Amino acid sequence: MVCFICEHNLPFTIVDHMVNLCKAMFPDSDIAQAMCMKKTKCTELTKALGMCMTNDLASRLRENKFSLIIDESTDVSTTKCLTIVVKFFDKDMKSFKTGTLQLINMYDENDEMVGSTGENLFRLIMNTLQSYNIPLENFVGFAADGAANIMGGNNSISSRLREEFPGIAIFKCICHSVHLCASEAVKYLPRHCEDLVRNIYTHFAHSAKRKHELKLAQTFLDLKPHKILHPCATRWLSLHAAVERVVEQWSALKLYFSKIEAQERLKSVEFIVQNLRDPSVFLYLNFLNFILPKFNRLNLMFQQDAPTIHLLHEHIIQLYKTLLDIFAAMSCGQGRPCSLHPSLAVNHMPLQQIYLGSEVHGLLQWMSISRIRYGSNDVPL
Repeated sequence: MVCFICEHNLPFTIVDHMVNLCKAMFPDSDIAQAMCMKKTKCTELTKALGMCMTNDLASRLRENKFSLIIDESTDVSTTKCLTIVVKFFDKDMKSFKTGTLQLINMYDENDEMVGSTGENLFRLIMNTLQSYNIPLENFVGFAADGAANIMGGNNSISSRLREEFPGIAIFKCICHSVHLCASEAVKYLPRHCEDLVRNIYTHFAHSAKRKHELKLAQTFLDLKPHKILHPCATRWLSLHAAVERVVEQWSALKLYFSKIEAQERLKSVEFIVQNLRDPSVFLYLNFLNFILPKFNRLNLMFQQDAPTIHLLHEHIIQLYKTLLDIFAAMSCGQGRPCSLHPSLAVNHMPLQQIYLGSEVHGLLQWMSISRIRYGSNDVPL
């Protein structure tokens, strides 16, 4: 029961009622009737079971080669922690196992910040392994994100690991690297495009009335009553889903915000209305809706539980070729090596020939026809 509560992140206070529930459900069971546990006992049992599981994991690491995976995180109580996860091959189960070895508070006993420097993090890792009497020669691999204090060339964890453990395998998180590449590229787009998606979500996030009024606009335009999604900054796959939802509900959002613009008279509403009326913003969002899924599909390949190492190289090459076909003057054909240097201007297509997705090209064609037909000069192309 205690393991179930911990696994599902349930509050310890639930035990006060769960034990009584078990007694009422199983009146003919002597075991159920003899159960006696409240939140205090549950807390102590959790600590005891945690120590037993950690000691069992440490004993396995003394006998098997293993790799470490680390990450820093701040929990709901604003406590900054260093999580040390191990991965090893279990000879008894004939499979790879992953377990949490330690969760380290980044504050020392005097509540002074230990610091997230490469030196301090390396010291915490080594102290953890030595405290459980784990032979350092079994430590053969290390993986983490690409932060400078972890993967930097000098004065980082990885640089110290290479000095202490020659031949160790060090892996940088590919998902994080792909995300950083996409994030850096998106910075060249106007900032207000991403701000628009976030402001629209914020406008509806905590108001049932606003959500209901948007639903009425969706029903009037025969659109599906979908909610506006949150583009979380730390969840790499959320931006595309949020952009896709805004593009899908664009007409309903324009109808809703044009209706409330004069009523609410808020700066945020004025910003949203101004961008919803700007055709170039709609073009930018359609371009993001076209290009981001290509990065997300590659990210998902790396995040699958099943082995995909035999598929990854083909997917990476295919993504690279797809990106080159969008803007490169000479595409990489079937079986041809990709020897083009993407940053050289001589390898770029003329701007009018770059492919930005079918939706963007359709909108540009419609806007060009509208300019010719109506003589409009306020449509940015």
